[in-house]
Amino acid sequence: FPVTIGEQALHASGLLHAGDFEPVRLSAGTGDISGITLYAPKAASIQAGRDVTDFSLYGQNVSSSDRTVVGAGRDVVLYQPNSPLRVLSRASGNALNFGQAPMEGDLQLGGSGTLEIFTGRDFTLGVGPTSPLGTGLGVTTIGNQRNPYPPVDGARVIIGAGISSCLES
Repeated sequence: FPVTIGEQALHASGLLHAGDFEPVRLSAGTGDISGITLYAPKAASIQAGRDVTDFSLYGQNVSSSDRTVVGAGRDVVLYQPNSPLRVLSRASGNALNFGQAPMEGDLQLGGSGTLEIFTGRDFTLGVGPTSPLGTGLGVTTIGNQRNPYPPVDGARVIIGAGISSCLES
């Protein structure tokens, strides 16, 4: 995907969260996480007791020891074109309808370290269009392609389905 010098210039000089070991946390306890696009400037922990659906994460690990984790007690489905929240977001009269379609489901991680995805049942990318902005690609690690300050190497990816006991508490 094309990345411009202007996009890279949007980042602060250096690694803003270097030495910050507390991840961005998004938790739904016994419920679902759905219809969310999360931009995380450092490692993140996204945990749902049931499902993670129609979800995008554009994150960044700042250290080779960082772990970004997405976990669901049941299913992770990144893109659902007819999910109730996606349909409502495009409804006429919705105050949050800015005339722009929601992004396609992605788990895109900059920097190095590890991206871990664990589900109790199924992991599905869904079916969506690929955008010229580099979205709609599914699970990708991009090293320092969008931010020039993390290491060049992309993160390791670990995906486990049917193993919800691996979820963090």
